[in-house]
Order: sequence, then structure tokens, then C-alpha cells
Amino acid sequence: MSWTFVQARQANAASLAYTSPNTLGNLLVAFLLSVTNTNGGAGFTITGFSSSAGNNWQQAVTESGSNAGAMQAWYCASAKAATDTVSATFNGGHEIILGEYSHSTGTPTLDAHASSILASGNTAPISITPAFSSELGVYATIRSDGGATLTPVSGWGPQRLLGFNNPYLLDDTNISSGTQTSGGTWAQNGSIGSLVMTFRLKTGVPNSLLLMGVGT
Repeated sequence: MSWTFVQARQANAASLAYTSPNTLGNLLVAFLLSVTNTNGGAGFTITGFSSSAGNNWQQAVTESGSNAGAMQAWYCASAKAATDTVSATFNGGHEIILGEYSHSTGTPTLDAHASSILASGNTAPISITPAFSSELGVYATIRSDGGATLTPVSGWGPQRLLGFNNPYLLDDTNISSGTQTSGGTWAQNGSIGSLVMTFRLKTGVPNSLLLMGVGT
């Protein structure tokens, strides 16, 4: 089973379209971040997620209430053949990071996910525990202060520096099972938000076996 990076895009905005049309059946990921360096993000919220293409997006991670802000991670397991535009309502700062991945036979299925938001610090790696080998790991992080670099942990990269506020998208297209560290470490302190999701490719099994709990 294999995964291949297709495209990524970022904007300091509340709405963002993929650069190129999405390929039918590909995995789409979206990270929404509202992170502040003023230590006043406790009231930040993110609501009203929408897709212009009518894709079936699922929310994997949400985090709010921190003094540093709020974050969400979403995914679409099977894209429509269209150029999707993702939108949301941000009560605070707004940053959207999009990614697209192709894959071999199977259905992309969310496995592990985690998040971390820090009002002040320089550590952005997150511990995750994928249940299967050969999974795809996708990690997004932003440092609201800007002006610093991120060093990926082993196996994660390349560094996709996407624009304003130094947002990064990192991936590991052949992540192993078991507890491990994902993402990277910032070179300087600041308000940092990070999210990670891992996906396995689940192959089809007969309905009779699914009823017995096999393949789930």
C-alpha cells in the first residue's frame, strides 16, 4: 500500500480553494488554525465548515479554550473530481492549510489523531500511536509570531513552508505502527498550534465478515 503527495496550499483567510482540480477518489485534508501571540485566544472559535464541491468532509480534531486560540482538522476520504473550496467562520485569526494525497487500492480510513496548542513554547512534535504499518501521517503547524524555522523529526518531510506566519505541512507516507513522535520542532519560542492525523488503507471484505466485526 502506498501514498503520494499531490498538492498543498495555505492562506491567511477564511476561505481557500485547491490550486488544481482534485482527482476523483483522492484523500483531502484541511487544517483550520486560529492562533494568537497575544495570549488572548481563549474566546476564539471556528464554526460553519463548508465545501463548495459537496465533498463528504469529516472532522477529526477540534481544540479550543486555550489562551493561544482554536484549531480543527478535517478530512475527505474520497474526493469528487472538482476544485473544492473550503470555508469556515473564524472568531479570531484565520489560517487554512489544504493537502491532497493519492493512494493505492483501498479506502482511506482515519486511524490516529492528536493536537497541541501552546501559548508560549518551542516544541511542536506530537506523540501518536498508529495501529497499522504503511499508514500516511499528515501534520500541520503554525507559529503566530513568524520568523522561525521548523526542524522535522526523523521520517517527516519534506518541509512544505506555505506562506504567512510560517505554516508548515509535513507528511510521512510510510509511517510505522506504535507510539512515536510526529512533526517537528520550532527554532524559537512563540504561540504554536499543531495537529496530526494518520490514515490507513482499508481493503474491502465480504459483508458477512463485516457483520462479524472483521476488517473494521
